[in-house]
Amino acid sequence: MKISRTEVSDRPIGRCEATARNGSRSGGRKAEPSYCIPPVDAARDRIGRIGSARSRRPAVDEPRLPTELWVMAHVRRAIGENIVMTVVRKGEPRSGTVLIKVNRLDGTCRVLTQARDVDGRLAWLSAFKSGAVAEAEADAYVTRAVARDPDLWVVEIEDRQDRQVFEGRLL
Repeated sequence: MKISRTEVSDRPIGRCEATARNGSRSGGRKAEPSYCIPPVDAARDRIGRIGSARSRRPAVDEPRLPTELWVMAHVRRAIGENIVMTVVRKGEPRSGTVLIKVNRLDGTCRVLTQARDVDGRLAWLSAFKSGAVAEAEADAYVTRAVARDPDLWVVEIEDRQDRQVFEGRLL
């Protein structure tokens, strides 16, 4: 028995109907399920309908490098540019987010958190409205962020010129 997508989405999710072997509804006899709509497939069918907000987005996200490889590549690039970069805390190797503390070596720091822009591209968001804050305040923010997200990677950059080492624009 073939079931079209429209028939599947109109039936209750996760509910199976049983029919007798001869095709009629069982009246107390042992019945075999003729169809069953798994909740995941029916929900996926509804989400993917034409005209929904979900269908306007690309079906497959851009492939992402594991966070560990991505961070270590940037560390290596920073070394090549004579910028001191240290991985202060390692988070989830494959999918952790990154927090950057830029130490300007004058007692002030800037904290940037990883984000995505409207188009889904990598961007960086300043943790403080004023931009640069005292180092103690930046360290307190990093401590709170690590307490909230144990998968977080913390990278510290020491650079008087406050150069942008990681790709992505500042929001």
